[in-house]
Amino acid sequence: MSVRRSTVVALALLAASPLPVAAGEREVRHPEDLFVVDCLLPAKVRSLGRHTRFAAPRRVVRMSAHECGLRGGEHAADPSDLAWALQAWTAQAEAGDAEAMNNVGEIWEQGVRGQADAALAAQWYRRAAEAGSRRAQTNLGALYEQGLGVERDEHAALAWYRRAAGLTGEADLDAQREIEALQTELAASRAEAEAARAGLLFSGGQFEAGAVEVAGRELEARQVRVAELEAAQDRYRRMLAELEAATGSGEMLAALGPSDLAGRPAPKIQFVRPDVLVTRGPSIVTLPAGGAVTEVVGRVESSLGLASLLVDGRPLEADAHGYFRVRVEATPGSAMRFVAVDRARRQATAELQFVGAAAAPATAVAAASASVATRTGERRRAHALIVANGNYRSLPALATARADGEAMARVLAERFGYRTTLLLDATFLDTVKALDALGRELGPDGDLLVYYAGHGRMEASGDRGYWLPVDAREEDPSTWIPNEAIARILATFAAGRILVVSDSCYAGAFAASGFEVAGGSGGAKSRLVLTSGGLQPVLDAGGDGSHSIFARALLSVLQLAPQPLSASDVFSAVAARVAWKSSQLGLAQAPQLAPIRYAGHEAGELVLTPGRG
Repeated sequence: MSVRRSTVVALALLAASPLPVAAGEREVRHPEDLFVVDCLLPAKVRSLGRHTRFAAPRRVVRMSAHECGLRGGEHAADPSDLAWALQAWTAQAEAGDAEAMNNVGEIWEQGVRGQADAALAAQWYRRAAEAGSRRAQTNLGALYEQGLGVERDEHAALAWYRRAAGLTGEADLDAQREIEALQTELAASRAEAEAARAGLLFSGGQFEAGAVEVAGRELEARQVRVAELEAAQDRYRRMLAELEAATGSGEMLAALGPSDLAGRPAPKIQFVRPDVLVTRGPSIVTLPAGGAVTEVVGRVESSLGLASLLVDGRPLEADAHGYFRVRVEATPGSAMRFVAVDRARRQATAELQFVGAAAAPATAVAAASASVATRTGERRRAHALIVANGNYRSLPALATARADGEAMARVLAERFGYRTTLLLDATFLDTVKALDALGRELGPDGDLLVYYAGHGRMEASGDRGYWLPVDAREEDPSTWIPNEAIARILATFAAGRILVVSDSCYAGAFAASGFEVAGGSGGAKSRLVLTSGGLQPVLDAGGDGSHSIFARALLSVLQLAPQPLSASDVFSAVAARVAWKSSQLGLAQAPQLAPIRYAGHEAGELVLTPGRG
């Protein structure tokens, strides 16, 4: 089994150049010319009246090295020389420019000549955040979350994340209101449980009375009545078990405070196998002809801890990672109901509906997609760049990368209506040029999904990751593309929402941490990365013979989606499948979803809509 050695790369360039470059004017011959640098532009001569002219202060902006040269600007010969960048940005920041303040903070957080100063970074982030910079608000929240340069404070972190997302309410007050609402629901559930017990006793008595009276001409009617009463008993028992489970977990509310709920999502149930079609009602499972004994494997995500898990009212055990397994004699028309309850009495429910092969999910997918395609609402320009490198010139070939990229391009184009660009076995220069052309097309109303598969490397320190094009050389790091350069490019990109999906080793080096914050107000930029693993190697094969584990899981989730999926929805479904499958093969592989470090993430996330026009 080969191991894919690759790392995330999302390459994008300035969507709109302040001075468009004329065709044929100093053609780009080296890809690093399109990396983003801190460019100090020449002073502009301005007029004051008819006779007075003066030179305005020089301004520093971020643009490609190629464009900086065309405009007569200056930049450090080495883009990693942050001392030069710090000097260039500080004067502008001191003059009150919020973007410049944030950039100074990022420079201090990354380190100048090897010396990082998170406390100084926090000071600059705070100045920029209070001046209205969403990017700085997100960066300051990350420092509070991790306790870097400031005392660790999850309340403050969440408050800054919410402010960046346009959610200006007090986080602690919202959490306290949620606790109070849960306590009210808890009191109501006790009354419901008592009513359910009474109903269970009533239906049971009727059942016994009816069972002994069956005779003569009433036999058929009594048998129908018995079946109805048995079904009623089952419903009451299940209802009672679910209410008692919720009541029991609700007793833990007394020990919870706002800090326990702040930024903590409710439980979520994901099914690993068999593949299910998730609809707005029950999830659909197709059975072979005649039905069969089916093993259902799923995973419960519960940030506050799982208090109970029930299947059709019966307790079900989940392992330390939240996985559960249950075998069922499934027949077409039968169903299973799963309920997970966390320590705050918050519930997640999921129902499986088993159907015969004749009721193929494809029909439901087509109908749901058509419904989505005709709905009213936001229409955004959606582009996808697929980079899939398998046939390397100096490095070992990858078995599944090309097939993964080709399949991903098809599903994004056919199911989601993306305008796709597929690069197979792309060189360094060819890839950057293709991204340059794509980047100039996208404006704030555009979405971009970048899917990457290929070799990569990480420094021994674990601080810097690289993506390797097919012409990369093992012994020459100058042929590798650093994550830092990619993040700087993304930070200048005009597209509103960008999701980088990387089936790659060591991809965690590209990601930053952050609370889950739903949504975000208009205008906020989203820069997220979904990786197939963290800072470890990931499997190149093992999915289904032609795809990697991660690609197979992602393709299944996208192909079965009849309704819009946010990046976090995709992540939850894919992560459950990948972690389960990789554990069966003896390698722990845990996908991640996070903002891309220093790429300008503010709030929100990309949403994939099937059937979009």
